[in-house]
Amino acid sequence: MDSIVEQKNSTPYESLQTRYENALQTLCARVLAEPYNFYQVDAAIVPKMLSDGGVHGRVILQAQKDFRKSRQYTPQSIAGALNISTSDLFNMANKDHEIDLPFAFELFVEHFGRKVEMDIARETEGHLWNGDTSEKIKIKADKRRQESGLSARVMGSDGREEFEAELIAAMKGEMPDYPIKPPITNMRKHIPFHEPGEYIIIGGRTGMGKSFAGLNYIHNSSKQGIPTCYINLENTPKNIQKRIWQMESGLEFRRDMSKMADWEFQVAGEAWDRVQKMPFKSHHTGRSVNVILNTIRQDYYERGIQLAVIDYIQLMRDIQFKGNRPAEISEISAEVRSLCLDLKIPLIALAQIGREAEKSSDKRPGLHDLKGSGGLEEDAATVIFPFRPGYYEITQDENGCTYEEDYADWCVAKGRDVGLSLTECRFNHILGFHDKVEASNFPTSAPPTDFTVPISARPSNNEPIPF
Repeated sequence: MDSIVEQKNSTPYESLQTRYENALQTLCARVLAEPYNFYQVDAAIVPKMLSDGGVHGRVILQAQKDFRKSRQYTPQSIAGALNISTSDLFNMANKDHEIDLPFAFELFVEHFGRKVEMDIARETEGHLWNGDTSEKIKIKADKRRQESGLSARVMGSDGREEFEAELIAAMKGEMPDYPIKPPITNMRKHIPFHEPGEYIIIGGRTGMGKSFAGLNYIHNSSKQGIPTCYINLENTPKNIQKRIWQMESGLEFRRDMSKMADWEFQVAGEAWDRVQKMPFKSHHTGRSVNVILNTIRQDYYERGIQLAVIDYIQLMRDIQFKGNRPAEISEISAEVRSLCLDLKIPLIALAQIGREAEKSSDKRPGLHDLKGSGGLEEDAATVIFPFRPGYYEITQDENGCTYEEDYADWCVAKGRDVGLSLTECRFNHILGFHDKVEASNFPTSAPPTDFTVPISARPSNNEPIPF
């Protein structure tokens, strides 16, 4: 009752000020609660807009500072930087759960703009009494809007500064060395690294090993300490952990491991210790595109991931899409591509290949075989097809040369900046795809402590693989 009386007795300016402060508090709450959405508002937040925002304005600006420095922040990191109680920030964050950060920002801008215009109106009254001309009043009003930040909202970079930095480095002979690299060493002759924001499609028929290829990327990057994220839509997180452990140990997981040799126990234990320290997470999210993309965003802002893998894209669904399935996949692919551009990290989407590929004599897929949509081919910067001729019992290449039993290769069918290539490698059901290892390097007795090469006998070519 008292608040109603106060509202009735307040002046329009006081009422507008109250709405502005409420909108500011809501914005602060959503910034704290949704770090994974901050990329949507970062470019539009101008510090001048928050210069009079008190503690709430300082929290938002600190979040922006941390985000631009390391692409992540937490209430704890902001509390430490501003010397504010962490519990106070958590209390701030528990506000207005029914709206999201982008909407909260637009609401703030609306009320902030009204507040500025009210300030301009009050100042204009004084200018009129001082006898200023209408032209002078207009100039002063525009200057006031510019000073407030309303006329300085930047919606994004045109890439000029980023390219200038790269150009200067190139002139100095400094080559970039981004952390995400192909897991096949020989492939790095063609693709030395994957650039930030690169959208990669790895396609293959069922049983060809595309999931192994995705996990090879995860394992190779994570063992170097690079945070990664694996979205698996077919398997449990436990199964993914098992696959990574097998890749790290070179051993095959068995339900009854009591009969293992002492050295095998040692290798198994040491490998698991290393896997536990690897900064990767496997998420079983369900198939909603919004949930999947928000999971990746959240992992990016909370853990600083530099690589994400989705297994596989045709299993994703957009519940709001009402068109046909190929058009839906095209829309999903466009959203995935937009995400990796926003986060500036390589993102790998595994993709199913249509059955038509198996009708050709060599069974090799082409870009047109990507199942469901041509949008996958168009959106991707790089398209890779792992291939195992032994799976189809193909023993010779087109020149009549005999394939080795475990032969495999990775074909780059589209490389926007790297061109086309084919890299030979090897495959088994423990390591997945790996570089060729000479027979002399395979141990015949108890291996050393640092052993990482597979011990188990290689499976037959037609042995089904788990995924």
